Amino acid sequence: MLGAGAAALLVWGQAGALTDASGSSASSRVGAEAGGGLSNFTGDLGDHTNLGPSWNARGIVNITQNIGIEGAYQGANNQIDDTRLFNAHNVTTTAFNGDIKLTAPFQMGTTTVFEPFISGGLGGVHYSVNGGDNPYYVNSGSLQVPAAIGANFLVNNLVTVGARADYLANTHNTLGTTSNGNQWAAQASLGVHY
Repeated sequence: MLGAGAAALLVWGQAGALTDASGSSASSRVGAEAGGGLSNFTGDLGDHTNLGPSWNARGIVNITQNIGIEGAYQGANNQIDDTRLFNAHNVTTTAFNGDIKLTAPFQMGTTTVFEPFISGGLGGVHYSVNGGDNPYYVNSGSLQVPAAIGANFLVNNLVTVGARADYLANTHNTLGTTSNGNQWAAQASLGVHY
């Protein structure tokens, strides 16, 4: 799914790669980001859940200027809106993912100021249903295939602010016993890079 776009982004980023005097990437480093935003489910599962808060934390290792590895935690909380339930229920998301991240830095002079990216990977998610037992929504776990697109803006050499949209596909989601769906999130972030 990301193959053609990933190749185009990689070539585009390499065309403008910033290197130091030794020829190595000047932005190869490690970092951490945290942020928050909104999330919900797709499909008929999304028809029975409300938009809710989401949050994330991730560690990043840039192998080259254009290729990085991320380890991410993602969480969310969504109220269940189903007339078959007589009291309030909500679902809490806890997910851990590992991603490959492809970036295409833009420079102003010799300084990188803007980094659009795409990423994809593999992980796992657990959905916890709160509000009492019911036959329609149950605790569930699944393998998860995340994909994201976004951009980071460099405030200075150490600090970034960013925005990202994530689509989180579940391989076996049994959260809804009579409904099914994947998950999405739109989030802003603040990062520190060394």
